[in-house]
Order: sequence, then C-alpha cells, then structure tokens
Amino acid sequence: MNWFTDIFSAVQQWLFEAAVQPALFALGMGNLLEDGYEATAWFMVGLIQIIILLALIGPLQRWRPVEPVTDRATIRTDILYTLIHRLGLFALRCFLRWTRGLTRLLVHCAPPVTAPFTSTSSGPA
Repeated sequence: MNWFTDIFSAVQQWLFEAAVQPALFALGMGNLLEDGYEATAWFMVGLIQIIILLALIGPLQRWRPVEPVTDRATIRTDILYTLIHRLGLFALRCFLRWTRGLTRLLVHCAPPVTAPFTSTSSGPA
C-alpha cells in the first residue's frame, strides 16, 4: 500500500505545482496555498472514485441492471450530479463565494484609513 500513497503524493505535488499554485498566484489568492494543496488531494480522490465507477460499477450495471432503464435523461442527470460533487466543483464554488463574501464584509466593517498627521511648519513660531 505504500507504493500507492507514494504515487498519489507525487501526482498531487506535480498537479499542485503545475496548475493550482500558478492559478492561485495569478488570481491574487496566494494566501490560500494550503487550502489549494488540500483541494488538489480531494480532486484526485474524486477522480479515483469516478474511474472506479466507470471501470467497475458501470459495466456491472449494464450487465445486470438493478431496475429497467426507462428514461435515459435521468441517467445523464445522475452522471452530471456525480461529476459535480465527486470532483469538488460544488465545494469550490461555495468556498470561493464564501471567501468573496467574507472579504466584502471585512472591507465594509473596517475602520476608515486616515493619513498620518504631518506638520507643515518647521519649528516653533
């Protein structure tokens, strides 16, 4: 099992350094690097789950369906829902929206910035 965690860690590190880290810096979100690294791991776990669904459960469902297929559109909806949640797209949207809202709140609640006192006179009058 150690070989699996080594491969997973190496791929996570590569994906983070190649895609996530430059994107965070480009968007001015460098303070969220730790969260981005963790999100990269969850994204990869979601990919592994989707691969298992496609490679194992999909063929089993076609071979021995639990119930007869009457409406293919509902299957497409289920697949889309699974992709959105397993890849973390819903969580990413919520996180970005929460971060943006919190930033707006902090900007509105912060005390106004005033210029420091400067004297124009050079000495006592």
